[in-house]
Amino acid sequence: MKKLLLLLFVVILNINAQDKNPKIEVNTEKHDFGKSIEGETLMYDFIISNAGEGDLIIKTVRSSCGCTAVEPENNELKPGESTKLHVEFNTTEREGDQQKYIYVYSNDPKKKELRLTISANVFARESKEVLDMKLGRMKLEKNKYDFGNVEEGKYYIANVKIMNEGEGDLEIKNVTTTCGCTAALIQDKVVKPGKSTLLKIELDTSGREGMFVRAVNIHTNDRFEPLQTVTIFANIIQKKK
Repeated sequence: MKKLLLLLFVVILNINAQDKNPKIEVNTEKHDFGKSIEGETLMYDFIISNAGEGDLIIKTVRSSCGCTAVEPENNELKPGESTKLHVEFNTTEREGDQQKYIYVYSNDPKKKELRLTISANVFARESKEVLDMKLGRMKLEKNKYDFGNVEEGKYYIANVKIMNEGEGDLEIKNVTTTCGCTAALIQDKVVKPGKSTLLKIELDTSGREGMFVRAVNIHTNDRFEPLQTVTIFANIIQKKK
């Protein structure tokens, strides 16, 4: 009788242990960018969640081609937690219907491999379809900003105006910087023809000294220049003791 009870106890423990497994879920397994212009870098964030009772470990993420970059924000998720999986698809030298796959490998025992799909219909820049599109045309107030002499350990802010000189909406798809010490925030992601918006650049000089040069990259639906850059300069001076 004791052996039977012990066996039953072990079985119950095993069942409970099995119930405390991670479970990977995603907001969508497919994302269609729709029409795009050759040369654009298309970006999307998949949301990966842990719907299980154990910790979810994202072991590795790989894509079906080198034109697609993927980067998880967090590789370990507690039950109920979520993270972004940032995907970038570079359409340079590509044309027509495109379909790429991203494979997410985790410790979910029931779904060790999760396959995500991105797709787009890419048109050549000089194609009739693109020439007929009413698109935005970005013009920067300035493509260089010099903060001048600044003191180490302080924050500095610059505002650069972005104008839309095109016939259609200017879509600001993403703004990136070349270091974590610089943040860039956009006031409006869609700018109507003839209107403008502000790009706010924040510089953190903590732990830095001397001449400083960094870039802020702006990705838009501008047919001629989908990527434009604002280069920032500063001469960082150590605080007086």
